[in-house]
Amino acid sequence: MKLFSCLCAFLLTSQLGLAQQRGAKPPVIRVDPPTPEQSLPTIPAPIPNAQPGITGLGQVAPGDAFGALLEQNRIADDPRSPRPLSPDQPPFTTERVLLTVDGEEITAGDINQLVSYYRSFRPGATDILIRDAVAALIPGRVARARFAVSLVSMDVRIKAAAAQADLGPEDWLKLVERFSDDKEEDSPADGAYVFGREQAVQPFDLLAHTFPKGKLSKPFLTVYGFHVLEVTDYERAERSRDDQSFVRHLLVMYPQLKEWEAAGKDIRAEIKQMVAECKIQIAEAWLRNMVPPKLRSNLVVDRFQSEQ
Repeated sequence: MKLFSCLCAFLLTSQLGLAQQRGAKPPVIRVDPPTPEQSLPTIPAPIPNAQPGITGLGQVAPGDAFGALLEQNRIADDPRSPRPLSPDQPPFTTERVLLTVDGEEITAGDINQLVSYYRSFRPGATDILIRDAVAALIPGRVARARFAVSLVSMDVRIKAAAAQADLGPEDWLKLVERFSDDKEEDSPADGAYVFGREQAVQPFDLLAHTFPKGKLSKPFLTVYGFHVLEVTDYERAERSRDDQSFVRHLLVMYPQLKEWEAAGKDIRAEIKQMVAECKIQIAEAWLRNMVPPKLRSNLVVDRFQSEQ
């Protein structure tokens, strides 16, 4: 099973389809700047308690225990721990659904947390960062919608894996062998691989560079399935964009992806095709400009059509 290389190498970005090799520097993503009428309104204050958390079937959401852990990490400015998120006000002050992708929601809180993460190492115009966040979130929503029938059984498996991992096993590789669908023959002895920023899918990348060192995350969902991860070490570089995180994780993969792999299919190509076929609905007219250009033809006709 070579999914780890997919996790590192397959990153659906605003361009949808750029790939990275393990250890390579992430590409610089350029998006055409918006015209003045596309600019976002000025918003005076952040959502209360809008730190990322993990709830339900692996969704990352504002608040709860994860927010408290991030706050501890913010206070303890350890150079061997992940950096804090940007303290700048997030784009949205009220939690609400902004888009649905094949019926799966992307909320203001989902976008706020990624924008805060991006600002911590590559500041830029807010609307461009929102567009990057939307592009990063779409693949996971597509997979969740397409493979929804498997989520309950997967949730049981990842919780069992997390419970065992939380006991602090001395041999992580035995834990991987027993519970994880991501196994590699050349795994490091402690199971930890090195991740640069934006070298993994979201929210794995977000958590790899924000979650407190030495803590086991709650289960969370990516385009590949459920994960739990632990940051075992962290190296802050001179530039925050060059930071490296040492992460070990367990994966319960979508069964359908496992079947594709067993049949010799290219998982990354199959996911890219799923994303290309998705249906997107926006809740507010201006959000059209935040949908990746290659997916704007996927927008479902709605009440904003007359404004075009």
